[in-house]
Amino acid sequence: MTGPEDSQLSLLLSNEEQEARAVALTTALLAEHGLEGWEVKVNTRMSRTLGRCDHRTRTIQLARWVFERCPWDEVEDLVRHEVAHALAGARAGHGPRWKALAVELGATPKACVRPSDWSSPSQDRPRNIRLECLSCGHLYPRKNRVKVSRYRCSACGGKLKQYRVAS
Repeated sequence: MTGPEDSQLSLLLSNEEQEARAVALTTALLAEHGLEGWEVKVNTRMSRTLGRCDHRTRTIQLARWVFERCPWDEVEDLVRHEVAHALAGARAGHGPRWKALAVELGATPKACVRPSDWSSPSQDRPRNIRLECLSCGHLYPRKNRVKVSRYRCSACGGKLKQYRVAS
């Protein structure tokens, strides 16, 4: 696990150095625990999640934005969290087996650790899409367009219309 010196280390590392260090740590942990054939990728498209473990493709993905917004100790915790998923198996989720492995690897055994002092890129986008109920007028602010035929108003069950508002 990390100490106070590692917390300060993130202040000295560039995003690229932190990314390279995270990929190297993930690769080392996978090898150390006998997980052969796994690869590590940095994903530029993930905007709502920190990391992902995909058993089907044997890939651990880390969101690129994490390196810009998180100190090293949180990045390291994320890496250990995802390696615990790889070890626990595809159906383990955040259950007891995964929790035990997360603790063994030195990760915080929680499904999502989201400090209050940073946000994902998706949280930064304005909510400039509105869904409006045609029956009761209830408004639902959104960040992305949706297929409105799939949704109904939660207040009255009425149909919705979608429009964009100026930001």
